[in-house]
Amino acid sequence: MFINYQFTKIIVLLSSILTLTGCGTLTSLQNGGLGGNGRWGGDNETILIYSGVAADLGYVLWRGELVYFLDMPFSFAADTLLLPYTVSATLMGKNIRK
Repeated sequence: MFINYQFTKIIVLLSSILTLTGCGTLTSLQNGGLGGNGRWGGDNETILIYSGVAADLGYVLWRGELVYFLDMPFSFAADTLLLPYTVSATLMGKNIRK
């Protein structure tokens, strides 16, 4: 089966960029979400709901790292899949790092 060379180059490039940026969802959940212990500017609240998309957006807006735009759809998908967990953890005020 013949695969278009241009298509292969695009896939390799996108894979490399996504590997360099990491997944915003996994990174934000590893760091305790948005707000936990001042890591993201909050004091007491820990917000895990769509924290991956928010983290990517923060990198784009405040750091000017436009490559995180490529990660946003993947973070949105992962955040949506983890929504039942993140909503319940946020409502119960749990920090997943504890």
